[in-house]
Amino acid sequence: MPLLPSLPFPSHNEVFPLTALEAGVARCALVLGSTWGAQGIYGDKALYVDPANPAEIRKGIESALAKGRNTPAVQQELLSNYSWRGVTERLKTVYEEAIAS
Repeated sequence: MPLLPSLPFPSHNEVFPLTALEAGVARCALVLGSTWGAQGIYGDKALYVDPANPAEIRKGIESALAKGRNTPAVQQELLSNYSWRGVTERLKTVYEEAIAS
């Protein structure tokens, strides 16, 4: 009997993990899985690795450690784009556009 289930781990399929956002706001260098669309959210603010490839994960972590912390500008961008106020304002706009069409 295998020790681990054959199902994918949640970290392979995250939709929008708050831990990554919190780490980015804390100015941590980000190493994120490449399988859930993080590139569309974090762009060049993170390094992306195959979560099923331990060697790639290690290389990504080593690169992030060498790079060091993210800049205050990255921190502010994440805070402004993903604050409750920012998200609800964009959501309001989407609803207004949907109602108008």
